[in-house]
Amino acid sequence: MKENIIKEIANYNIEEDIEKAFPNVWRDLSQLDKTYLTLFMTDQKKSG
Repeated sequence: MKENIIKEIANYNIEEDIEKAFPNVWRDLSQLDKTYLTLFMTDQKKSG
């Protein structure tokens, strides 16, 4: 379940809008998950 949510957020691909798009999910994520997602999405943008 959590992996699907993370994939859904990662596919959204605009980190500034994660909180707006998934406010409940974002609030429930740990700080580590938020850091991981931000780094993952930044890396995805770099790799195109």
